[in-house]
Amino acid sequence: MENQASKIPAEIRKAILMIIGSIALGVVRFALTYEQTKAKVEAANIPGMAPWIFIIFTLIFSFGFNLVLLFFLSRRKNWARIVFTILFVIGVPMSLPYLMEAFNVAPVSGVVGAFQLALQLYGVILLYQTPSNVWFKKPQAPTDPTAT
Repeated sequence: MENQASKIPAEIRKAILMIIGSIALGVVRFALTYEQTKAKVEAANIPGMAPWIFIIFTLIFSFGFNLVLLFFLSRRKNWARIVFTILFVIGVPMSLPYLMEAFNVAPVSGVVGAFQLALQLYGVILLYQTPSNVWFKKPQAPTDPTAT
């Protein structure tokens, strides 16, 4: 019997790769903006490690949550596709001001952020292509032709 991974449509595989690429670019983008982030934290004048703990927690949580969604997407869970899409739609308007600021402060980070956003958008589009829609539908239980 063929395993489930080999039945994943190409669109789903590409979508997963786009999302993984976006996550990886998030790490690159954080590294590119580390100095700006450090300056903002220091300018906030909050004593102790609280700001850094919050930043690190947020990064770990967001990357981890995306990885969990990827796991469930690859396991044919339609709810993961819906959650990812909703978070993307909510996140785009919220990220645009930061993306515009990045183009002004650190243009390379702005380009990376725009590419990150493009990968996510392409991933969402792929998740709703016809082969993806068919794959996410629950398989129907076989009917017994001898039952009356």
